[in-house]
Amino acid sequence: HFVRPMPESKRRSGRIRTKVREAAALQRELGWFCKCGAHLKSKQSYRRHLATAVAHRKRGSKAQREPSPPPKPAFRPAPEIEDVPSALRSRVRTFTREGYCESEDMLTRDQVVMCRDMVYAKYSEFTNVVERLDLHDDLKDIGFTTFKMRTGGRFDMVIEELRSEAFSFLHEDAKWRPLVEAIIGPDAVLAHVGVMLSMPGSATQPWHSDGDHLSKVRHLPPHCLNVFVPLVDITEQNGGTELVPTSHKQGNYDADEDPVTPLCNAGDVYLIDFRVKHRGLSNTSQHARPLIYLQYCHPTFKDTMNFSVRRYLVLPSLPKEPARAPKRPRRSGLRRGGRMTVRARTEATDAAFGELDESDEDEDSASGSEDNDRELSLSEQKRLAREKHRSLAADAPRVRGFSLYRGAPLLALDPKGFWYPAVMTEVDVAKELIKVHFVGWNVRFDFKCRLDSARIRPAGADVIVGGFHLGPVAKDRRRKRT
Repeated sequence: HFVRPMPESKRRSGRIRTKVREAAALQRELGWFCKCGAHLKSKQSYRRHLATAVAHRKRGSKAQREPSPPPKPAFRPAPEIEDVPSALRSRVRTFTREGYCESEDMLTRDQVVMCRDMVYAKYSEFTNVVERLDLHDDLKDIGFTTFKMRTGGRFDMVIEELRSEAFSFLHEDAKWRPLVEAIIGPDAVLAHVGVMLSMPGSATQPWHSDGDHLSKVRHLPPHCLNVFVPLVDITEQNGGTELVPTSHKQGNYDADEDPVTPLCNAGDVYLIDFRVKHRGLSNTSQHARPLIYLQYCHPTFKDTMNFSVRRYLVLPSLPKEPARAPKRPRRSGLRRGGRMTVRARTEATDAAFGELDESDEDEDSASGSEDNDRELSLSEQKRLAREKHRSLAADAPRVRGFSLYRGAPLLALDPKGFWYPAVMTEVDVAKELIKVHFVGWNVRFDFKCRLDSARIRPAGADVIVGGFHLGPVAKDRRRKRT
């Protein structure tokens, strides 16, 4: 049926040559060739090769023509336990058996504060873009490549600054790198660096695993893992990562094991297998819980599901605002844009912790009466306010960078996660405990905390507050739009 019928008037030799040409063309179409049909001159050889061509066509000639893809490099298992240094063997055994392990004192306190400040600054920057460009629906429904909402109140961020040389202690000079190489192999690569920020009131995540097994038949060694670096102490109130031990093994995802939640301090790390069943717990505290996670994997593996560029949108940047001529500030308590004058800030500070003691003549002379304040110029008010705070700070004890006196300025993290100017209304030097009041806010937002809390910081540091740049409060630098 594959050869065109020939007229009977043609000689036998002519018929054979025609059939040879058509058979050769058929064979070339099917992906295999013959040299000038020399071996097809007889009828038997023609029929034999024609039957072979028909069999090739039935099996699928297209698959025969397409070049086969290059073979993938073989997965190389992790080093044997005998090759692992003795100091890491116990943690490697725990990781292999349970699917996770912990390691203490991987970051210093200064490194933790440095990372935490960067996370809060970038969060303020991202939320400012979403707020000003009205991208709340896109953030909730789709997400952006650098800013995603995993669940209510839980944000997944990608901060490129964490890959810079200033943060080399997170990647190149990381103390947990030998442990990662002992688990995955010496050629383990850092695939992704991200931040998970759980805000107060965030909900609990559903159970999930970050990826599946490479084989559906047998259990293979770890090919990918996550290193979690908490930037605050993990407690039962702020909600850690709950996981099911041994759920990383093949066919054991629904393991009948009691879930565990690693409770560790800021600067400690814990490693979790890519296949472990886990979830993030709700944050019932009043503080945000930032956590840096680093994904290490074998060079032959690529996570195209969790960090796919096609799944998410690109977060746009704010348009540059045209330069405007400086305007004369109004004398009212609030300037345009919500900025407070020095006098309004001083009055709010006094109202926060009560009227000054009438017996203190120095403070009365510095503050002056209400009639004298109306006659003072703005520059004179600034000078008096600075002198007032300098005189109080000079005699006050200084602990952890804070000057402890009633009315001392500082920066505090508000319930929405923004840094906002505040003052101390109550001070307990012995217990290092203070009560914080947000300037211009209702007293129901006041809270007590220790001086080592992540919710407060000295007022002399530069931070981004709700889309504004706030300089040192003591120097009275105005907030400027970024």
